Amino acid sequence: MKTNFSELGLTELEGKVYHQLLGMGPSTISPLLSRTGLHRATLHDILRRLIEKSLVGVSELEGKKRYVASDPS
Repeated sequence: MKTNFSELGLTELEGKVYHQLLGMGPSTISPLLSRTGLHRATLHDILRRLIEKSLVGVSELEGKKRYVASDPS
């Protein structure tokens, strides 16, 4: 099932990152970089926007930030 993330008001890259997080569960930045192929600065900017839209949450464990996708509904 392919979801149209633009219906959530996401850009193509935001949708790409959000989709990866939905499938991965909580993740640090490194696996996201590998799966998305984005540059670190770009990925951090996208994650910041997704957090502002309340679609991604962030927590810190042992000094590392972990990102997790929130349910879009």
